[in-house]
Amino acid sequence: MAAISSSTSSATACCSTRPLATRFTGQKKLEPAEALAAAEGFFREWIESAGQFEVNGRENAARGWEKIAAFNFHHATERYYHCVPLVLNLYSPKSHKLNFLRSQAEQLDGRLAEAWPIW
Repeated sequence: MAAISSSTSSATACCSTRPLATRFTGQKKLEPAEALAAAEGFFREWIESAGQFEVNGRENAARGWEKIAAFNFHHATERYYHCVPLVLNLYSPKSHKLNFLRSQAEQLDGRLAEAWPIW
């Protein structure tokens, strides 16, 4: 526990010495190959994890565990929605609201409105 708190405090001290407005300005524009690699990495990671939540949701539903199935389906859907802006923009807004995430994804590609059912 001491190691965690000491590393946390040193990280906090490091970041707190810079003004808030400059802490996150170190971003650089990626070269096309770097952007492609990042997008492919996001796609693999988020599609795989969404699929895992979906499989778990189906298994839970088959066992009659409705609440945990709903939880897993929610997370699968959230991850599918996050995947679109991550792959296209290398960024996704930090939100768990499915309606918001869906609208963000559909703004990037209107064809998604036809692909995703309205519940």
